[in-house]
Formats: sequence, structure tokens, C-alpha cells
Amino acid sequence: MTAESSYKGCPTLSLNSDSKYPFTFGVAKAKAILANVDAIKAFVAKHEVKKTGSVNWDGSIRDPGEDSADRWEQSNGGRP
Repeated sequence: MTAESSYKGCPTLSLNSDSKYPFTFGVAKAKAILANVDAIKAFVAKHEVKKTGSVNWDGSIRDPGEDSADRWEQSNGGRP
């Protein structure tokens, strides 16, 4: 769940707003996230824990023996 709010008069967005520890950021960090979304996806793919039935970025089900970074590069034309 997401929620918009404000902090000291500046707009903020909270991800997982209904959890104990929401992730909240403002417009400047949102722009930085958007500018680096490919690097963030590659980072997650590289470091995520492999579990049976995990879902790839394209929505397909990952084989637990498959390397996440290789799968990410294949689905994105070889880009890391």
C-alpha cells in the first residue's frame, strides 16, 4: 500500500505505508530512484534470496537453480 503525505510542507510518498516500517521519501529521492531503476533492479536480481516459486521481473516463475543475474540480463537484452 502507498500513501502520499507531507513533511515540513514538502510532499512525501510512503511505500508499505501500512507496515511497521514504511519506506518514505520525497520528490528528490523519487527522481533519483526513477533515474536509476535499472541499477536497482539489477542489484535486487543479484542479491535476492532464491526460493522455490520466486517470481522473475517479467512475471514468470523462476527455477530455484537458475542464476538471477543471468535471467535478468537475458530478459533485458544483455544489459546488467
